[in-house]
Amino acid sequence: MEGKPAIGILMRALVMGGAEKQSLLQAKLMRTEYDVYYFVQKKKHEIKRHLDFIEKENINYIQLSGNFLSRTVQLIKYIRKYDIKVLFAFLPLDNLLASVVSIFQKIVYVGGVRNSHLPFIKFYANKVLQRYFLDYVIFNNHYGRELFLKRGFLPSKAVVIQNCIDNIHQPIQRPEGNTIKILSVGRFTDQKDYFTSLKAISLLK
Repeated sequence: MEGKPAIGILMRALVMGGAEKQSLLQAKLMRTEYDVYYFVQKKKHEIKRHLDFIEKENINYIQLSGNFLSRTVQLIKYIRKYDIKVLFAFLPLDNLLASVVSIFQKIVYVGGVRNSHLPFIKFYANKVLQRYFLDYVIFNNHYGRELFLKRGFLPSKAVVIQNCIDNIHQPIQRPEGNTIKILSVGRFTDQKDYFTSLKAISLLK
């Protein structure tokens, strides 16, 4: 359909991760009402599943190249060429590139924070970007938003859109039994706090 407004989605790289998956689901969802252009900054360690998804869903995929300055110039040219009205960024490097581009091209810039904790430098860099360059920042959880607001993020530019799930199947009905099974899924990192899960399971036992 011609005449649909155009938006851009900016992703650092097509590697394994939650942000990458959510950005692709956003592209799939929004392309029914918008012309969506999916920009990737770095071509490395690409996941074939992501590339197959892009081809299957017929998403406009644009690979940027070169150093940061070169990618900035390329992105500005594409924004002008396709008359993009809104650019969504997902990760800190994407927020930075979108913020630099915002100096030269006046559209709406929406950054992203995908974690309730960022390292010192990344946190304060994103705080500056949110306050002075980005029009909004999307958090994927309320807890993270509240933590960042307490540390100086602007509430008027901080919104929450939680992660979506694709291909939801019908629930599996299993016969009731005497054994309760507990499953915890997540990256094996300190931030996931598996020690608390183990303590809780020990108490239940």
